[in-house]
Amino acid sequence: ESEILVSARSYHSFLESKTSFKEWYLKMVSYGFVEGEDYQKTYTKGFTTQGEKTADDYMMSIDMAKEIALLQRSEKGK
Repeated sequence: ESEILVSARSYHSFLESKTSFKEWYLKMVSYGFVEGEDYQKTYTKGFTTQGEKTADDYMMSIDMAKEIALLQRSEKGK
């Protein structure tokens, strides 16, 4: 059985958080999520005007994503 995972960067964008990704993610993880159980660190490649760029990303479990959605207190979070 394969588990469905969600990109934290994509989720942050979808939720339209006004906080920077790094600050937002550190706050979300502080709610007690565990690396290796709830999320795995990975990297996302993107392109800027300066060329290719690699950024930290995290693949979250569906359960973690659901809990984060509830923490957002927004329509998108619902």
